[in-house]
Amino acid sequence: MPPTPPVDVFLSTWRADPGTIGALLVASIAYLGTVARMRRRGKSWPVRRTVGFFALGLLPYAVIELGFLGSYSSELRWAFSTRIALLIFVIPAGVAAGRPLDLLPAGVRERLLASRLTRILGNAMVATIVIAAVFCLFLTPLAGILRVNPAVEASLGIVVPLVGLAMVLPMT
Repeated sequence: MPPTPPVDVFLSTWRADPGTIGALLVASIAYLGTVARMRRRGKSWPVRRTVGFFALGLLPYAVIELGFLGSYSSELRWAFSTRIALLIFVIPAGVAAGRPLDLLPAGVRERLLASRLTRILGNAMVATIVIAAVFCLFLTPLAGILRVNPAVEASLGIVVPLVGLAMVLPMT
């Protein structure tokens, strides 16, 4: 594989990753189930939020993880770095467009936002340090170890967006 693939290879490369597909199914079922429960109780939920959750959050996640970047992340350093950057920045912002915390009961939402992990990662200073640490990691040999270990590389596809969400959701 050349360092930069032709456009047709970039657009036509896909893989079936059970972890990613499972995460997509769990997130979709949880979101849609909560929206349905809210509507059964007579509360309205804007369709634009649901569209935002899927079109700006889960669809890009699927493309990143199941497409070229996910397929070649272990082989191409730039694909790995791009994938991680998109997972920590773009996916949380897209998911936040669906306002998933607003679907939670007030008590659950307040406990989640008051949790130590959310307070720490949601702090602008800490978020900046976490992001800087992630990008500094790309400059070390550890990045190579992370991307060639299949178990670690697969778990990054779940953990990195969750860390990004912990930083973004409190701000929304």
